Amino acid sequence: MSETKRLPRIYIAGPFTGRTAWRVEQNVRRAEEAAYGAARCGGFPITPHCNSRFFFGEIGEDFWVRGYLELLECCDAVFLCAGWARSAGSRAEAERAEALGIPLLFTTKDILDFIEKWRGGELLAGSSRTEGEHAFG
Repeated sequence: MSETKRLPRIYIAGPFTGRTAWRVEQNVRRAEEAAYGAARCGGFPITPHCNSRFFFGEIGEDFWVRGYLELLECCDAVFLCAGWARSAGSRAEAERAEALGIPLLFTTKDILDFIEKWRGGELLAGSSRTEGEHAFG
């Protein structure tokens, strides 16, 4: 392998559950859009929505919550999709990221700035923004 720095891993967090299958699918699509945007910016997206979307209700939610919080610990930043503050799971992911010092990203500019600093070897302090402007997701 070359000495090129590894790709920054960006965890995509946002609402998953919904009152209907249609709303769940819309949440998944929003996460997919955010993941695609993160990839286009140069980050490698980790998108839990896409990993278990068809397992909903088959395996207990606690299993997924625990596993995804453990997966988050391996990531370099967390992108919070629009609507994240209305989701208990997304709020828990944001809290866990902040506790670990993992930056929270909210916009395309945040992702681009993070990746620029990543490539330059700079550390980026976590953001304290609430649910603000979103470029996608």
